[in-house]
Amino acid sequence: MLLDTRLSGISESSCNKKAGKNYRPFPNFYGIIFSPQKQHQGDTDVFIIPQVSECQWFFLAKENMNYEKIEQYIYKNDVSTYDILDALHPTYRYKLYEKIKENSRLNGDCNPEIWADAMVRMLPRLRKEIVESFELVSYSYLKLLEIQRITKSRLTRKANRARTNLRKALGFLIDEDDVQQRFDNDQKKSL
Repeated sequence: MLLDTRLSGISESSCNKKAGKNYRPFPNFYGIIFSPQKQHQGDTDVFIIPQVSECQWFFLAKENMNYEKIEQYIYKNDVSTYDILDALHPTYRYKLYEKIKENSRLNGDCNPEIWADAMVRMLPRLRKEIVESFELVSYSYLKLLEIQRITKSRLTRKANRARTNLRKALGFLIDEDDVQQRFDNDQKKSL
């Protein structure tokens, strides 16, 4: 797979200046390592990325950077909304961002400030039980077991029910829910 350097904002000279062939342009995302191989196609320098999954990491990193901008604006506008959203697992949080963007009829390349304003306005309109379950929904199975030991109450059914309600509100299937699948796998391993 080929990746245009203009898309990534990285040139060969900047890679060589930084750290040579093992330079990671996004230090927080460990899936991307640019190959030192280079091909010339007209005026565009193109790097060859060895695996498709690394290319997917690139686009995930770019998408997360947009969400980080939105979260900065949410924090600037309303700290309490930011705290509520921060308790939610990133998978669900990003799905919620997209759902609110869709419901607010914002276009694909809208200003992050406008998107953040829509988030602040729309979050109170969600059902109260869904918003209150954000933290419970985000726990892994092992973390939930720890909390159950401390509180002496059974929470796995509540967490599963809360995830189901959140999936219905956000409009996606259980097959697309990585958090639920990880939770179920951990639960099966512990039995």
